[in-house]
Amino acid sequence: MIVQGHESSLSEFNFRKHVRPIFAKHCVGCHRVGGAAPMSLMEYGEAVPWANSVKLQVLNGTMPPWLPIDGIGDYRHVRSLTAKEIDVIVDWAVGQPPEGEPFTKGELELNEQSEVHGRDSGEPDIVLHSEADVVMDIDDYELS
Repeated sequence: MIVQGHESSLSEFNFRKHVRPIFAKHCVGCHRVGGAAPMSLMEYGEAVPWANSVKLQVLNGTMPPWLPIDGIGDYRHVRSLTAKEIDVIVDWAVGQPPEGEPFTKGELELNEQSEVHGRDSGEPDIVLHSEADVVMDIDDYELS
């Protein structure tokens, strides 16, 4: 009996045109060199080794992180992905995630203007200080 495996195929979405803009909007505030996250997602070579992990984190809602409970309060700058953005990331990550064609000069200039460098949400509306220390237990967070 011969069993044939599933052959992976290229996604219709590529990193440069489809995935990178989503990462720039939602992820690279932390997922950049020198950012709070353990790896950068700004460039294809940095992101593709993590494609499966990113897919899983996006599907289970762990990323992007959003700690307030949904339905309590009306928040600006909510860190969540649309269903379409999730579909693009998942489709890209399954099988052979393509890089895409290099940017043209005009696309590169436009892309560089929209780069996220650190926190891009502007100044906070309010800064609260606690009288007691807040300790976060790393065991409360699932890392993959």
